[in-house]
Parts: sequence; C-alpha cells; structure tokens
Amino acid sequence: MDTREFLASSFVYRLPMYLRILVFLLMYGEKVLL
Repeated sequence: MDTREFLASSFVYRLPMYLRILVFLLMYGEKVLL
C-alpha cells in the first residue's frame, strides 16, 4: 500500500460513521456507473 492510500485510509478512519458510509457509497457507485 502506497503513501497516498495510507493517508486516504487514515483520513476515512477518522471520519464519523455516516461520512464513512457516504464516501464508500460514492466510491462504489463510481465503479458501478463506470
């Protein structure tokens, strides 16, 4: 895992649960739409 992924994962880990779910849905939806 590179530095950028580590920073992103640690950033997401500090977010409140509803923001984590929102980010997950955005990322998952982007993969499905594309």
